[in-house]
Formats: sequence, structure tokens, C-alpha cells
Amino acid sequence: MKKKSLRMTAALLAVITGLVGCGTAPSGTGENVGDTGNTRTAESGGTPTEEKPVSGEYPICYDPAPISGAIEINTASLMSSTTDLVDNVSALYPGENVMLSGLSLNFALAMLSNGAKNEALTSLENYLGMDVETVNAYYAEFMNREKSDTKNKLMISNAFWTNEQEPFKIRKEYTKTLKDTYLAKVEAIPMNEKGIKKVNKWADKATDGLIKKALSLNDLTADTQCIIMNALLFDGKWQSPFEADRTKDVEFTLADGTVKNVEGMHNEEYFYYENEYATGFRKEYQKGEYYMIAILPKTEGDFNLSDLDVEGFIASGKSTSELNADLNIMLPKTDFEIKYDLTDLLKNAGLAQIFDANSNNFPGIFDIDAPDFRSYVSKIIQNDRLIIDEDGTKAAAVTSIMVDCCMAALEEKQKLQVYLNRPFALLLMDGATNEPLFVAKIMNP
Repeated sequence: MKKKSLRMTAALLAVITGLVGCGTAPSGTGENVGDTGNTRTAESGGTPTEEKPVSGEYPICYDPAPISGAIEINTASLMSSTTDLVDNVSALYPGENVMLSGLSLNFALAMLSNGAKNEALTSLENYLGMDVETVNAYYAEFMNREKSDTKNKLMISNAFWTNEQEPFKIRKEYTKTLKDTYLAKVEAIPMNEKGIKKVNKWADKATDGLIKKALSLNDLTADTQCIIMNALLFDGKWQSPFEADRTKDVEFTLADGTVKNVEGMHNEEYFYYENEYATGFRKEYQKGEYYMIAILPKTEGDFNLSDLDVEGFIASGKSTSELNADLNIMLPKTDFEIKYDLTDLLKNAGLAQIFDANSNNFPGIFDIDAPDFRSYVSKIIQNDRLIIDEDGTKAAAVTSIMVDCCMAALEEKQKLQVYLNRPFALLLMDGATNEPLFVAKIMNP
């Protein structure tokens, strides 16, 4: 299991750092209650809206970019599922930066799966590639990882926020699993601006300030009863930092052929990759604890990761000593933040059942025994940010799952009336034989 989780981490970092390029909620009041927990140290197509920098800190922010379309996801591995996610999003926003954390998404879905039953549970287990018991054991390894003695940091935080008005009771067994297995913060909040402020404060702290606004009130509906959140932070320091005096403006050709200047960091590296489709290099973080793989397609312009045989590419790696070669690299300095609504994408990736508002998909979360009770996911959002500079790499993701519930509306009884105010007939029937004893036609009573 340990070996598997290490492969998972390496795959995550390969994807994240290899992609280098520049309902109205109900109001509520009251005190917050709950455990504070622990933390380990839209429409299809179109272009995302570019927003003004937040407090002068972020050069770009898309908020949000809904993802939809006829999408299929290969869930055979974290690598393949994440590269497929990136390709599908990139197809909808050509020429734009794309970054997604499959690990953060899977953490949130794993917590959700503990409350799912029947078809919803089956679809989540199929997507995650494991039954729920294995899922818990698998992700518990990440939460219980020993703290590194380097300056590198991989911090995973989880939270479960419930509506403090609590019209629907939450199962204690469910919150116990989240606390014990995922070290999740469990807290009741008002599902209004005050509650959203608390959620964003948690996300800000969990990502060391990289993601300050994970959610807005518009991300909730009037029926949102709880929010499942995962925050993933990677902060890696280069084993061999770039020298600042070697950073200079260089030309960077965009997919449409436009040329712009970027700040290019230069260095020599010692591990090279090449297959039929791409070349690249590996750059180590301190003590080789993590590493980055950069991938440069051999064809110019736009590309799909699925066309580059990424797993085969990684297997092609050789040291420069094996190749008897010198390897000079240039890596652009990078800083961008993106927010995506992944709801429609995940519906098309085999998870449509969890969004079905006519089903009680999560009886393991809500302690409600009523035939007309409904529980479902209304939205799944992910925020991502990537910073690469001379000292290292910072990458953060926050995944938010909004879980709604309600009582199904009772069918309104039909209002019927029969006024015998014109000619009519009467049947006098035998109850034993159901035969008519008399039949009358009343024309003039």
C-alpha cells in the first residue's frame, strides 16, 4: 500500500507541475458548534472570464469556468484520470491555462462515498477504482504520513460543514469516519455569507494563503445542507535552485502563433525524457522527496496529453550520464489561479447518479428515515493555483462538494367534482355478482 501511495503522489506532481504555462442559500444565525479537527503539517464552450487581480496578488483568476459536454473519463489510474480531466477542460478553453488536481477531487469523493448507498455508492467506487473500505485505508495513508525533515511540504486538509439550522440530522457514524480516517474538521455553520466567510478562511489557511476565496454564496442552493471540502497544498524547494541572475526575458510562442515575452529561468539538469511525441526533463525538489517532470510536445501548437503516451514518456527517462550528454533547460516563471465547476463533466464521467435530485443517494450521511427524503450533490467545484519561481514550486487545490437534501413534494390531490345538473344514468348493482339490478336513465328527476 505504501508503494502505491508513493506512485500516486509522483503521478500527481507529474501532472500538476508538468503543465507549465504562464440557488440562493438560506439565511441562518447562531453559534458555531462541532469539532475543530486536525490537519496534517455552467454552459459548455466559451472562454473563462478574466477577472481583475485580487488585492494585487493574482495575475489571472477565472471564476468559475463551468465544464460540460460529452466527456468520458478513464479512471484506470490517478494519472490517466487527471490527464483526461485536463484534456477535456482544455478542449473547452483552447489557449488557456488548465490545472486540476485529481488527488484533491478524489479525496473529496472518497469522503462523500462513505455516506453513499446503492447506485450512488457503486458509481463512486467505480470512479475511484476501489471499494469504500479500500478507499478509506488508501487515503488514510496520506493523512498519517510522517512529517518531512526537509523544507518541502505536502499538506492535506479536509472539512465537513453542516447547516447549523440542522433541519436534517447528520449520522454520528459518518462524522466519526471523517474525523478518524480523514482528520476532517467537522463544524456547523450558517449557510449564508457569514458561513461562506468561515469556509474561505479555512481554505485560505489550509493553502497557506494561495486560495483565499474557494466559494461564494452563489455556489450554494436553498437546499444545500452540507459541504465536503479537501484542500491540497504542495510547497517544494528545488534541490538545485535557479540562479536569479540567469532569469531573463525570452520569447514564448502561444498556440495561435502569437509571440510574447516571459521570464525564463535557466539551469542544467541531469535527467532527460524522450519518446515519439515529446521531450522533457526532471527537476528534483530537496532530497529527491518530490520531483517535477516537464513535457514539451514535438509538434507546435495545442496538444492533448492523452496523445503523448505520458506513462510511456515517464518510462523513457534516462540520466545525462547514461546518455553522455549535457542538458540545458528553460522554465518560465508562472503564477495563475483558476476555478472550475466540474459538475457536468463528472456527470458525463459516470457519476450522474450522485447528482440525481429524485433519489436518496446519501442515507449514510443523513439520519432520516422517510420515504420522501432526497439527498444528492448539487455542485462540485475545484480551485487551483500554481506558482513556479527560482526557489521552487507552490501548488494548491481546494475541492468543494455541495450536498443538498429535501423532502419530496407530496403530489397535490386532484380536485374533482360531479354535479348531476343535467340528464344522467344510475346503475344499481348486485354486490355478490357485480351484475346490474337496475339501470336508470334520468332525464328529468
